Amino acid sequence: MASWFTYFIYTALWTFVRLLPEKSAYGLFEQIANIAYRRNGKRVQRLRSNYEIAISDVSSNDREVLVRKGISSAMRYWCDTFRISDWSTEKIVSSTHAINEHFLFDPIREKRGVIVAVPHAGNW
Repeated sequence: MASWFTYFIYTALWTFVRLLPEKSAYGLFEQIANIAYRRNGKRVQRLRSNYEIAISDVSSNDREVLVRKGISSAMRYWCDTFRISDWSTEKIVSSTHAINEHFLFDPIREKRGVIVAVPHAGNW
């Protein structure tokens, strides 16, 4: 029963979010991020504790700004996830920013193999 309910919720969201205008969809997910941040649930607390370990050389105020931005980024990722099936190739390519892309393209041009490990990192 739980898996059916989960499927139903995802399908409904997938449809609803894709029907919204882009600005409205991202605005909705930003509001969800605001609510999640204010509620300070387990996931927000986990993100904060991870940042305390990983980014120990910043003030607690600066770290809190990062927590807020992290929650916002995570919700933007979910909005992207629901909307991406409607995106054109041009939109995907134009919104992708590569760093050190020569590590990929130089070996390809030289007819050498390349192994690419792609983490599940969302839009971070």
